[in-house]
Amino acid sequence: MKLLMKIKRIAFRSLVLLTVFWAGCSTNSGYKSAHKFFVDKNYVTAISLYDNYLETAINGAVATNAQLERSECYYQLGKQAYAKENWVLANRLFFLANSPQSDLYADNVLYQLAQNAFASADTATTLDYYSQILTQFPTSELVPQVLYNRFLIYIGQDARDSALNDFSRLWNEFHTNEFTRKAQPKLDSLLPWFIEKATETLQRDQFQAALDTLFVLEEYTAEHTSQIRNLISDAYEAMAEDAYSKRDMHLVQSAIANAVKYNPAKEQKLQAYIEGICSGFIQNGDRELEKFKTDAAIEEYTHCFALIPQYEPAEAGIEAAKTLQKKIDESVRLNEKASMQEDAENYQAALELYQRSYRLIPAAEIKQKIFVMKNLLRAQENPKDFAISILENYKNGKVVEAIYALEQELRLTYSDELTSSGWRVLYAFGDYRYEVRYDLLTPAESYYFIWRVNLVDQTVIPLNKSTGNILEKKTE
Repeated sequence: MKLLMKIKRIAFRSLVLLTVFWAGCSTNSGYKSAHKFFVDKNYVTAISLYDNYLETAINGAVATNAQLERSECYYQLGKQAYAKENWVLANRLFFLANSPQSDLYADNVLYQLAQNAFASADTATTLDYYSQILTQFPTSELVPQVLYNRFLIYIGQDARDSALNDFSRLWNEFHTNEFTRKAQPKLDSLLPWFIEKATETLQRDQFQAALDTLFVLEEYTAEHTSQIRNLISDAYEAMAEDAYSKRDMHLVQSAIANAVKYNPAKEQKLQAYIEGICSGFIQNGDRELEKFKTDAAIEEYTHCFALIPQYEPAEAGIEAAKTLQKKIDESVRLNEKASMQEDAENYQAALELYQRSYRLIPAAEIKQKIFVMKNLLRAQENPKDFAISILENYKNGKVVEAIYALEQELRLTYSDELTSSGWRVLYAFGDYRYEVRYDLLTPAESYYFIWRVNLVDQTVIPLNKSTGNILEKKTE
């Protein structure tokens, strides 16, 4: 049994090897058949056989040779079509050949196809072939002529921007070529139009587009050089103003430098413009300092350095901001200590700390704290007298004057029948809040005046109609 299994394995291996051998022989046979037709210059048949072979061939030296020989077949057929001026077929065959030697003919074939299309008034196809030459064969000797031909077509189509682009390439890459010389007079006649268009583009704030056109014109023409350079300067000046509105000071600086480069007569004017911008930043920074916003102030001052390095007013402003920030930091520290004393009801200590803080930074909120601490100290000393004192000073004393005037009037009318309570101070609900009363009683009429007085902030609120009326009367 074991012997039988061993014989079967040997037989199977032999079958596999034999299959591979015959397959290889069959494959190589396909290549040899194709190669025979290739040697006999029967290129059409050879291509068909090469295709059949390569469909199943394993990558290797033989397959590589097959691909190269098939390419040569297409190339040879392309040469035959080229000799017969069958440009469409030649173009197709050279494309399939896809080899360096086929490229030597392919650009010429495309050019002939373009010329035939142009002769048939098929401009779109002509331009397509020209574009293929310029894209696929950028080093072809036909490039200058193709650019010139396309330049003429664009002028005929009034596609002046495209014409300018082709001329720009002619000028930059083929400066001394005959086609560049032939194109120049034709473009010269369009110069006024290009200059006008660049001016209109600039007026629409399309600075870079205007500059792109003007740079091309400035490179090759001497006839309008002064006008073009002035326009370039104007474009950079407008770019600087736009950059300033966007707070891009580095672009402002470079644009101004270029504006002066192309028109040196503007130097004094543009220097004054820069100094004016810097002066504005200094003023902005100073206003921020007045509001104790040191970071914002420094940011404003720093903008100047992109325009004028080491600008002294900006340096001074930054130093002032840093000094102020130190005072702010110390003031904050004192405020924190004062707040702790306030929470502990040590109002005298809190007052002294707030006063020291205010001397550093005279901020409104610190001033209010000082006012409150003084009120609290007076309230602790004698709250009732303080309450009457607040009312006596309320509305610049007009309220008290009105009360006394009314009392005198009633005294003249009722004499001893008038009863006056005088000033009475009663504790109200809430810390440091009191009610202050003043009553006038007669047989015919009585007045009950009452106010709520907050000793902490010295606010006064009338609590009934008669109290409010007397306030209104005196306010009038």
